[in-house]
Amino acid sequence: RTPAPDHTVAIANHWRLYFAAMYVCLCEAVPEAAVREAVAAGARDVEALAEAIGVCRGCGACRELLEEILDEPSRPLVVRAA
Repeated sequence: RTPAPDHTVAIANHWRLYFAAMYVCLCEAVPEAAVREAVAAGARDVEALAEAIGVCRGCGACRELLEEILDEPSRPLVVRAA
């Protein structure tokens, strides 16, 4: 019989993914939707995003994720009502 998965790890991974999806820059509390809106408005590099919405001014840990978002093919931004 296969042992049950470690639920502590599963829960931690769930919350890590949940918060990663919500916020791209934790230092400045900038959500992913704001980054995508800035990209749709014309931001083409991390420096332009920093100027437009204030990301990547603290620790810099968000830079890699910002670059990934910038490298994604263009797609329409879908905003869902709460």
